[in-house]
Amino acid sequence: STSEGVVDPPSFVTVVLPSVVNPEKRPLRLETIAKTWGKASRAVYVVHNANEYPEGAPIEDGHTTFPQVCLVPETIKFDDGVPRLEYVIRTIHNTIDPDFAFFVNDHTFVLPNHLHQFLKLLDCSKDLYVGHALKGEKETAFNSGASGYVLSRTTMSRLIKEWDKPGSRCQAGN
Repeated sequence: STSEGVVDPPSFVTVVLPSVVNPEKRPLRLETIAKTWGKASRAVYVVHNANEYPEGAPIEDGHTTFPQVCLVPETIKFDDGVPRLEYVIRTIHNTIDPDFAFFVNDHTFVLPNHLHQFLKLLDCSKDLYVGHALKGEKETAFNSGASGYVLSRTTMSRLIKEWDKPGSRCQAGN
């Protein structure tokens, strides 16, 4: 909706992170997402190469159509999961500024109407993490995009502020 020429941010976006499963088939998975749930879920494809989904509108261009593409800088390699996630959260927050971001892998199936119905019950002005962190016996807990997780606008903002603090313990490698 618009008010005096200002476009409201979407209530949510679905951030489609790269999966470690069959990376050579990722372009086909992204194309299939675009044909099924991508538009309705406001998909943003996180890519390391623009050729993974050349049809996508670059996120920084301010398009209102989806799927969009968030191109990760060359300095962040495919296996750099934590730096990539920090870059993606910053980019989503600073360019689209959605109420909520739902993070999934490219082999996850999303039901956009169900997601929207769930998220409209929540308050984006409060810290929110909805998901289930995974942890092995000797591993650090991590969030899996396979099942997905949601962050509110406030949580994304808080993470960015924490990352920007000198000496923060909330950084890659800590």
